[in-house]
Amino acid sequence: MLTARLRTSLDSLRLWLRYAPGDALDSLLGRRAALVPPRRLAYVGPGDFAYLGQEFRRYFVELGGLQPGDRVLDIGCGVGRMAIPLIDYLEPPARFDGFDVSRRMIHWCQEHITPEHPNFVFEWTDVYNRQYNPGGSIDPGAFRFPVDDGSKDFVFATSVFTHMRAPGVEHYMAEIARTLAPGGTCLVTFFILDEVSRAHRQSDASAHHFVHEQDGYYSAHQVRHEIAVAFDEAEVKAMLVRHGLMLKSIEPGGWSGRRGALSAQDLVIAQRG
Repeated sequence: MLTARLRTSLDSLRLWLRYAPGDALDSLLGRRAALVPPRRLAYVGPGDFAYLGQEFRRYFVELGGLQPGDRVLDIGCGVGRMAIPLIDYLEPPARFDGFDVSRRMIHWCQEHITPEHPNFVFEWTDVYNRQYNPGGSIDPGAFRFPVDDGSKDFVFATSVFTHMRAPGVEHYMAEIARTLAPGGTCLVTFFILDEVSRAHRQSDASAHHFVHEQDGYYSAHQVRHEIAVAFDEAEVKAMLVRHGLMLKSIEPGGWSGRRGALSAQDLVIAQRG
């Protein structure tokens, strides 16, 4: 059986082999802009890296009420997909903090974003995730976000809770509430099972078939749950209430084949009282 760290190394090698030719060609032809990471790091699922960043910037502003002077926290910031489009929106003394379990992605952000934009700060956190950081040393159910109480006006997490089990998500919700200033807003994405998505979760139109019921959540994969995780709508709402977060809206996503959706995943917007 492969060890967790060996599996992570092999996954990194596969990504390098897959994207190395394209990265080399981009460099040769000068096709990659300064703040666009190489393909082997920008691989964050389906969709165009830059387009998705701009799409979520619009959601942050129009749905979440993000202001240019806000203090922002990006949970699972990756290689800066959401940070980069906010560089010309957030104005000092606004501050952007991001953290992620990928050391390589954080290093790229620290090397390419922070030197020119010192109010954008990135930190590596060795939090365990069976899918993305199987060698992690920190239990997600005990991890304290690296920011002070009440220090953020806007907190977001995109494609994070879709890869976490229930205890970790519950704890992260508590941490969001802790770090938000009174009146602050969070925007987080989920796979939510409501009447519509539940009815279509096994159809060909659905991107994920959440047929494996677990303890407080549903998984699309019987063994490696973190590949894709879903929660009942009632449980998401109850989780917000338990941590003093007031639901503002849920914008259903198109992952289940739902027509007219804003985004692929479900968007949950809430506010600290």
